[in-house]
Amino acid sequence: MSRLTATLVATMLVVAVSLSGGLFLVRHLGAKAFAARICAEQMEAALGAAQAMRADVEEMKSADAGEALRARLGAHAREAAARLGALSAAMADRDPSDPLARIYLAREDGAAALARRLLDGAQAPAPDALERDLDALIARLEQARPIHRQEAERSRFAARVAWHGAALGVPAILALLAVFAVGPALSRIETRARRLEEETARSMRLANLDPVTGLANRRRLLKSARDLATRAAAARTGVAALRIDIDRFRSLNQAWGHAVADQVLRHVARILRAEARADDVLARAGADEFYVIAMGEDAVERLNQLAERAIARLAEPMAAADRSVGEIRVAARAGIAAALPKADQSERTAEQLLVSADAALAAAKTARTRIEILSDGGREQIERRRRMLSELREAIAQSQIEPWFQPQICARTGRTLGFESLMRWRHPEQGVLAPGAFLALAEESGLIDQMGELCARRALAACAAWRAEGLFSGRVALNVSARELRDAQFVDKLAWDVEGAGLRPEDVAVEILESALIDDDSDPIIRNVAALAAVGFSIELDDFGTGHASISNLQKFRVDRIKIDRGFISGLDRSARKRKLAAAMIGLARSLEIEALAEGVETAEERRILTEMGCDLLQGFGIARPMPAHMARAWLLGRRPAVAAS
Repeated sequence: MSRLTATLVATMLVVAVSLSGGLFLVRHLGAKAFAARICAEQMEAALGAAQAMRADVEEMKSADAGEALRARLGAHAREAAARLGALSAAMADRDPSDPLARIYLAREDGAAALARRLLDGAQAPAPDALERDLDALIARLEQARPIHRQEAERSRFAARVAWHGAALGVPAILALLAVFAVGPALSRIETRARRLEEETARSMRLANLDPVTGLANRRRLLKSARDLATRAAAARTGVAALRIDIDRFRSLNQAWGHAVADQVLRHVARILRAEARADDVLARAGADEFYVIAMGEDAVERLNQLAERAIARLAEPMAAADRSVGEIRVAARAGIAAALPKADQSERTAEQLLVSADAALAAAKTARTRIEILSDGGREQIERRRRMLSELREAIAQSQIEPWFQPQICARTGRTLGFESLMRWRHPEQGVLAPGAFLALAEESGLIDQMGELCARRALAACAAWRAEGLFSGRVALNVSARELRDAQFVDKLAWDVEGAGLRPEDVAVEILESALIDDDSDPIIRNVAALAAVGFSIELDDFGTGHASISNLQKFRVDRIKIDRGFISGLDRSARKRKLAAAMIGLARSLEIEALAEGVETAEERRILTEMGCDLLQGFGIARPMPAHMARAWLLGRRPAVAAS
């Protein structure tokens, strides 16, 4: 073999080995680049599912959570969990100190752990808890996004370099890399890195902002509150929080649509920006929940004045973007709380401050005042409310919510024509509690729906049992909350329960408070009441005469009975004015062929006067007090000769 031939063979062997190694490297780096791209896509899909869940939770807080919304929330939760499960498996072999491994695999607050909690939480949604976990998950994924992109970019570039090396040979590729690949690639990488940094910064800003108002969102609110508490502790001064909510925002949203509701939210944000100081923290934490946090010795007084000005400005008419809506006037309520933070407890102080502001707002709603400032005993009140809320949940689980029955009799004959079902809580320690002790908290927490369903089913069962014994042929009247009446499925659910008890819709009356009705015919309550009447349920307007549109309500749908409020009945025998008002309402009902029932009848003289006026039915302590089912049965047995309603 000549020297030249040997050299050529050696060169070919080197090239062959180089190409073989290059091909192996190409396969390895190509697979790595593919895996990096798939992980990035999985992360984007998981982030999209989490953001979709966030939108579902926002909708859940501003509207009744129907089956469709719950199903959508569950689907998004399953999507996020599946994507993050795949990502966690891909990260399992990484070093625990790897940034992505920490993001996905952390035991308590890793993205995978958060996704599992969200999947469990979607089965029985609690919007506030879901919201906290979603904010944490979205923050984790926003943190992972630039890392995934950088890994995908590096892996793709390495695979491309290896491919050129295998195709052109090691010596050639070295020269080509120097001239054609490395320089341009580095330039492109630098450009893309700069874009990634800008995109990451933009994503971080958006992750902390409410998209509707541009104010800080809940996640940013918590951080800003902690920062302000830390500054207040260093300055040895106080910090205060204001929470302001729009009255009946859910009704507004359902009646006028999301576009008008968003316009109202932006209007509130503009007013708060105009009234607050530059160093105050402003946020919209969800639905119609707005917060302002201020620091200083005068923070409480300043926020009180801010709330007064904001509420006054919101009450001024505002032109809706949708011309068919016309002018909008918004009513609002506010709660204010204060704290004196300590240097080592700023995080706890911030969280407690927001909880206290929520409690102050709840007190304003209960007392029907515009602004409430949490007193020194407010924290004890918060703890009492928390305990009662826990006990209420236990009461539902243990069937401690039960109906009590108050008879409704014919004014002329004394026959028992019906019973009103009234909710009671048989507390294991405090005995039987009337609604005044727990109803406001039940409505505020959303538990009123479950309590109402439980109480209604038991009342229907009792009525069916009395009918089966031949003791009773009248109607049982169910009290229904405004929240229940806004449920699109309410009519179907009630009809199902009535049929399940062996009754007909004609055997059941639905009592509706006038205060629950609004003038807008597109409100879900108006539609549901009309649907109830169409199915055959008897419709009763409770506390008639106290609403803002008593007579106009009689035109909106078929009303079978008005219940004259006890305020017009008590002391009737001693007040000529009350007698005239009661007579006018009874006359109105008779002219419209509607039954009139007088509530709160307590004396024989009141009963006599109402009977002479032509009132159809009577109810009150003067007839009988509310009683549990077994005592109501005894009442019917004792009056057996006079039963059988016409």
